[in-house]
Amino acid sequence: MKIFFRRIVLLFFMISAAGFSSAAPLLSSRAKISLLTIYPGDELFSAFGHSVFWIYDPATQTDMIYSYGTYDFEQPNFYLNFVRGHLNYLLSTYSMEEQYYSAKYEGRKIVRQELELDSALSQKLHDFLEWNALTENRYYLYDFYLDNCSSRLRDVLLKVAGNTIVFDPTVQSSYSFRQWMNQFLGSHPLSALGMNIGLGAPADKVADYMTQMYLPINLQLAFTHAKISGHPLVRSETTILDAPDRKTQQSSAIWLVLLSILTISVLATYFNVNQRLIVVLFDTTLFILPILLGSVLALLWFATDHWVCAWNTDLLWANPFCLVYLLLLNSKKRPNWLTLLCGALSALALAYMTLGYFLPEKPILILFPLILAIQIRVAHRLVTKLITTKPSL
Repeated sequence: MKIFFRRIVLLFFMISAAGFSSAAPLLSSRAKISLLTIYPGDELFSAFGHSVFWIYDPATQTDMIYSYGTYDFEQPNFYLNFVRGHLNYLLSTYSMEEQYYSAKYEGRKIVRQELELDSALSQKLHDFLEWNALTENRYYLYDFYLDNCSSRLRDVLLKVAGNTIVFDPTVQSSYSFRQWMNQFLGSHPLSALGMNIGLGAPADKVADYMTQMYLPINLQLAFTHAKISGHPLVRSETTILDAPDRKTQQSSAIWLVLLSILTISVLATYFNVNQRLIVVLFDTTLFILPILLGSVLALLWFATDHWVCAWNTDLLWANPFCLVYLLLLNSKKRPNWLTLLCGALSALALAYMTLGYFLPEKPILILFPLILAIQIRVAHRLVTKLITTKPSL
C-alpha cells in the first residue's frame, strides 16, 4: 500500500512538472534574445520611442515580445492614480508579428540588437520574464524618469546577470532629465511647454550614464557599449524595419499668442481704457491664469508623489497668492497691505525672469510675454485711480 501511494505521489509530481514545462519550455541552443528599439513616432505617446525584449527560438517555436510599456485604463481609480503619481504599468506579451506591423503602421523604425548570452543566462532571463508576466507579478509602479518601459529592461538584465554586466560610464552626456526630454518634444511644442512648467528643480539634475537609459535611444547606446564577462553584450545590430527620419518643426504659434497678449496689455495701459468692459474681462482672465496655474503647481508638489514636480520655480510668478490681483479690479478702497502684497508678488515675478537663471530650474523664456503682460496690468491698476463707476457685466 505504501509503495502504491509513493507511486501515485511520484506520478502527480511528474504530471505537474510536465505541465509546467509545456507552459514555459526550455530554450534550445538556437534561441536568440534581442533588445528591440522602436524609434519615436508622430504621436505624443510615441514621442520618446519604446524598448522591448524579443525571445526567438525556432526549435521550440518561441516567438515572444516582452514589453513593460502597457497600462490598463480599467484599473480602479485610473485617472486619480495618474494625477497622484500612483499609476501602475504592466508587463505584456505578444508576438513579433504584432510588434512589427504596429511599428510599420505608425511609420516607426525598429533596430534589433542580438545579445551575447549563453544558454544558461538566456534560460534564466526567459524564466524571469515568464514569471514576471504572470497576472500576480506583472504590475509595477511607473516612474517616467526612474522606472519605465526602457529602464526596466536594464534592471531585469542586471537582476539575472548580476555583476557580469558592465555598462560604460563614458557614454554619459551633460544633459539633465529635462534636457533629454526636450530633445524629443520638438514636434509637440504645447505639450513641451506644459510639461516644462509642471516640472520642478529635480528634473534639472544631470542624468548619469545609468539614469539616462530612461530613454530607449540611450538604452540602445548603452547596450552597444556594454560588456558581459569581458565581451561585448551585443552580438549584432540590424535594422529590421526602416522609416524616414523625422524632422522636428518648432511652432511659433505659442510665441505669437503670448506676444499678442503682451501687446494688448501695453495698448490697454497706454490708452488708459480700463473702464471699458472688454478690458475688465481681459484683466480678469489675465489675473486668473497665475492663480489657477499656481494652484496646480502647488498641488503637484505637495499633494502627489511626482518627485520631479517639487521646488518648482514657476511658483515665483504663478502662485495661489496671486488671488489678491483680483481685488485690484473693482475695489474702491485699496488697503496698504494689498498694495504691499501685490508689489511683493511683482517682485517675485521679476526675480523669476532675472535671478531665476542662477537657480537649478531655469526660467522658461517663452513665458516672459505672459508674465510681463500680467505685471503691466497689475502695475497699471496699482498706480491709477480707481473708477467710481463699475462697468455692468
